[in-house]
Amino acid sequence: MAPTTRNERGLARGNNPRHNSSEHTTSSNPSHNSSEHTSSYSEEELPYIFQLIEDQQWKELRKCLRSEKGYELCQERDSSKLNCLSMALGCNAPLFIVEEMVETDVTLATAKDNYGATAIHVACLNGAQVELINYLLCYYEDDIAKDLDYDGRSALHHAVENFLTAAAEDEEEQQHETASSMSLLQRLCEAAPEMVYVQDQGKTTPIDMVQVAKVQTIVESKLYKRLDTIYNLLKYTGIQVYMDNKKRWEEEGNLHRIREKDNARQARGQLTSSSESKADNSISTESHTSYSLSTMMTPHSDISRGNNSFIPADNKNGLLDENMMCIDETSEL
Repeated sequence: MAPTTRNERGLARGNNPRHNSSEHTTSSNPSHNSSEHTSSYSEEELPYIFQLIEDQQWKELRKCLRSEKGYELCQERDSSKLNCLSMALGCNAPLFIVEEMVETDVTLATAKDNYGATAIHVACLNGAQVELINYLLCYYEDDIAKDLDYDGRSALHHAVENFLTAAAEDEEEQQHETASSMSLLQRLCEAAPEMVYVQDQGKTTPIDMVQVAKVQTIVESKLYKRLDTIYNLLKYTGIQVYMDNKKRWEEEGNLHRIREKDNARQARGQLTSSSESKADNSISTESHTSYSLSTMMTPHSDISRGNNSFIPADNKNGLLDENMMCIDETSEL
């Protein structure tokens, strides 16, 4: 039972990950097998590790992964560059298989196929178990939930598409699958809530996908209720993203205004300090000038003549030139 992959339009439609034909089935459920698909590999050409996954030979597969050739086996790709981890996740392999693969080659989860899809894209496209997705998100710290394929689609886009496919099966037995899909969507929204607003190349967000489906569905139907459930999840996630961004913008704006006020205050302080400094310098200069003028001449008693004359303070010890000390007697009465 091969996992669902994307066709040339980048959507989940083929039943085989190695499907290259433009003629494909319209089912995105991997349990819906078609005899019309053609594989890019014949059974003889299919890598051994891929055969083990398709046949669900989990014990044998784990044995191979733990062998000396484990890493080499993990390098196998099909013609669309799909790797064994994507294949395993698309086929809902047990958690221990996924763990073995990641530990054998940590790059498997981030490697892209010819469509730009990583392992988590294929997993979400096929409605993989939440524990498998959660393991990848925990191991890679939620970063892989932000990866986009070459159509601009995130894991959330593909998970929503899988949900819509499951919800379209308006039967009681599909309720469990719908609940499982909801858990997966919730986990993805927690890991990368901003992906709710990401548009693919067709300018479509995950919310848009659900809204379009709602418009085309009878309001009183069970399908509409399921669609409404996922729509509300994505809507409230989007609201929370907006509120978080708004809070950050306000904090950044307030911080910017505080910085502007501080800069203005500092500028005024510098201007005031500069003015005060200039004023102090001016006062000091005037004081020095006044002091110099007042102290330039000091009283000196001329004992020989019996009168007071003024001599420069620097020469009050009587070291002036005699010519300067002479008094024109003719000017005396």
